[in-house]
Amino acid sequence: MSVEQVTIENSNHHASDGTWTPSTWRTKKINQNVTYEDKESLQKVVEKLNHVPPLVTPTEINKLRHQLEQVALNKAFLLQGGDCAELFDYCSQEPIESKLKVLLQMSLVLIWGSRIPVIRIARMCGQYAKPRSNEMEMYEGKEIHSFRGDIINGYEPTDRQPDPDRLLKGTRQEYQTIVDRLTDTLDFMKTIGADSPFTNTLNSIDLFMSHEGLILEYEQCMTRLLKDPETGSQKWYNVGAHFLWVGDRTRQLDEAHIEYFRGIRNPIGVKVGPTMQPEELKKLLNIVNPDKEIGRELSKVIHTHKNNASKLNGVHFELTGEGVTECIGGSMELSQVDLEQNYKTYCDPRLNYEQSLDVAFLIAKYCEKERNESLPAL
Repeated sequence: MSVEQVTIENSNHHASDGTWTPSTWRTKKINQNVTYEDKESLQKVVEKLNHVPPLVTPTEINKLRHQLEQVALNKAFLLQGGDCAELFDYCSQEPIESKLKVLLQMSLVLIWGSRIPVIRIARMCGQYAKPRSNEMEMYEGKEIHSFRGDIINGYEPTDRQPDPDRLLKGTRQEYQTIVDRLTDTLDFMKTIGADSPFTNTLNSIDLFMSHEGLILEYEQCMTRLLKDPETGSQKWYNVGAHFLWVGDRTRQLDEAHIEYFRGIRNPIGVKVGPTMQPEELKKLLNIVNPDKEIGRELSKVIHTHKNNASKLNGVHFELTGEGVTECIGGSMELSQVDLEQNYKTYCDPRLNYEQSLDVAFLIAKYCEKERNESLPAL
C-alpha cells in the first residue's frame, strides 16, 4: 500500500485557547491501544516518566519548525529515514554509527544535486512501537499478543505480555550515543581541515529525531508546558522528539491520536493512505493546523509532482546503514533469492546502505537536471 506523509507546522492554537491539555485524548476513542494487566506498575512507570529530563529542547524544536518552513518554500529539501521499528539492542555504537553515516552521506549527495540545504530527520531514539492489524495472533495453537515493538513487549513468543517497565528503557542511552558519534564526526572534519573559514558550515550538524507518536501514555508524559524562547509565552512541547507523526491507522478525525497531536507545538506529520478522501484530508489539516502556518509538504514520487506542476521537497525512507538484504533491486541487483542472505528486520523491510545511496543519487541527478533546465541560456 502506498502511503504518503503530510508534514505540518502545528499552530498550537487549541493549546492556547484553553480547550486542550496533554490528557484530553483520554476522552476520545483510541485505536492501537495497549492493554496492560498490571495497572499499578503502569502508574508507577507513568510517574517516573513525568519526571524524565527532556531529550530535546524548545529551541531545537523551533529551529526545525523554521527549517521546515524553508522546505515548504522550495528553499530546502527534507530527508527523513531510519528503521521501521527500532530495538533496544540498537542502542550501541555500531548500528547508530551506520545509520548516521548513511543519512549524512545521503544528505551530501542531495545537496550536490539540488544546491539547497538538506534538513535531516532520523527515525531514531523513540521508534520502538509499531501498529498492528490484530492485537492477538495464534502461535502453536495458543493465542498470544502480537509483537508491538520493544517499548511494549518482546519478540519471543514467551515474552509477548505488554510490560509497562519497557516504557522507561533505551531512549536516553541512544541519544547519548548519537551525540558521541556526531562529536567524533566533527572532530574528523577538523582533522582533515574541513573546518577552515571557507567551510565553516561544517562545524555543526543539524540532525533531528523523530518517531511515530503511537503510545499516548508515553507521549503525554513527555509533553511539558515550557517557555517558547522566541515569544516568551508558555506552550506545550513534546520533549521526547523533535518531530512526531500520526500513522495511517490512528489518524481518525474525532479520535484520540488527532486530539493529542492537535495541541503540541512540535512540527508533526500525518501518514495518508489510499483510503483517505480529499475532503477528509482537508478536515484533518483544519484540525491540526487551523491557523495555516507555513510548513506543510506532501511527499510523492518525482514524476507525479512534475506532471502536476509541483515539486518534490522531501523523502522519507525506512533504511539502515547495515548490509542487510531486505529489499530487492539497486546497484547490487539484489533479487528475491538474495533476501535470505541477511534478512534481519523484525518489522518492515529496509533499504541497505548501498540502496539508500542509490536512491539519493537518483534524486540528486533529477534535481541537478531540473536545476540546469531552469538556468537561463548563455
